[in-house]
Amino acid sequence: MSATLILFEDEHAARFDPLIWTRSVGRLRLGAWTQDQRFGHLFPERRTRLLVRSALADVERESGVDVVSPEDPGEHDTLFVAAALGRPDPETIERLRSLEDGRALLADGRLVAARVSGPRVSRLASVLSERLGDSLLPKASGADTDERILEEVGVSAHDVSLEWSLTAADFVAANGDAIDADFDFYAPMLPEPSSADHSGVHLLEPSRIRLADGVRLDPGVVLDARAGSILLGAGTEIRANSVITGPVVMARDCVVKPLSRLDSGVSLGPVTRVGGEVHTSIVLGYSNKQHDGFLGNSYVGEWVNLGAATDTSDLRNDYGNVKLVLAGETVDTKRRSVGSLIGDHTKTAIHTRLNTGTVLGVSCNVFGSGVPPRAVPGFSWGGPGSWAEYRLDKATRVAAIVTSRREIEFTERQRRLFAAIHEETAAERHRQLGIIPTEI
Repeated sequence: MSATLILFEDEHAARFDPLIWTRSVGRLRLGAWTQDQRFGHLFPERRTRLLVRSALADVERESGVDVVSPEDPGEHDTLFVAAALGRPDPETIERLRSLEDGRALLADGRLVAARVSGPRVSRLASVLSERLGDSLLPKASGADTDERILEEVGVSAHDVSLEWSLTAADFVAANGDAIDADFDFYAPMLPEPSSADHSGVHLLEPSRIRLADGVRLDPGVVLDARAGSILLGAGTEIRANSVITGPVVMARDCVVKPLSRLDSGVSLGPVTRVGGEVHTSIVLGYSNKQHDGFLGNSYVGEWVNLGAATDTSDLRNDYGNVKLVLAGETVDTKRRSVGSLIGDHTKTAIHTRLNTGTVLGVSCNVFGSGVPPRAVPGFSWGGPGSWAEYRLDKATRVAAIVTSRREIEFTERQRRLFAAIHEETAAERHRQLGIIPTEI
């Protein structure tokens, strides 16, 4: 009998706005890995699969994700785990490993994990899928509690104490610790670097530095791992006189421009290009911030381009908690340091200034001399006092051009997803920004 781990989204997935319009929570990056990669490493004896919103299933499958069908998830030994759990601590990992068949874990009344087999696998998968609904963003039903649902499926629940990751800002805040923990997984596989092999490069605490094949370090580069680990993926280039202060992790084929500064919990996904100053931030991949400017305590999607001298504020002047507008709901992050959350395919012009706790949706173009609103719905074009709706055909054409530059096709399924996001964000776009649809 084969064993499976199903990483599931729940009805709170909308709190990870704007990043989850185009992907499931299980594919968000934290530390060195996306969530599905993380649980694949933690539970190598199980086949890791994702239970996602039906509106995303085809796009996720097309990108190579192992998406489970709620109608036929199988009947073998299955461990369901909430994707929003983030990086579980050792105690939680042990609880997951030792969970018995027919048992579940709840935290704050919310399902953390359940282990089932036989017909209960399909019953639980079906209930979880139904609660997500058919729209791109699930709506919290507030109907049956998770405990009651488990009772109906025939699973007994046990309450545990843990901290949920409630928004993408929580992933950002946890990123430094996640990088250090993930480094320990890779450290035995790669040799400790030597200054003799990298002329003119300064390696501080090399025991906490690892370089994959083909990493290029130019003269004047400083890799400082005294405060945290540094892990550089294959083909990554760090150009002259850049300072990397850990914890920092980069996936394959990243480029850090000359005189850049990255520090204190930065994760760069594949084929990311950055310059200037980046502090405690996550970039999913294939995005550009090539020039000077500050990116701090922020989460950036794929195919984003931040114009020269784009700056993100990540601290209020009164040092109060930062509130985010997520899927139309104001959420108190209970955190003081929160920068911007930026959806896929969004662009900012040169000298764009983003206020503390700004949320930019999918495929926005933001420009102008003032500070834009702290919540800009997807497919918005403009700046303070002058907004228009980004026409779907033009936005789709630009997205196809951008991906083709990295030799990646913008597929028909992705075009349909773009159209669905454009439609679902229309009401909020028109209401919040006072947009009257125009030809942009």
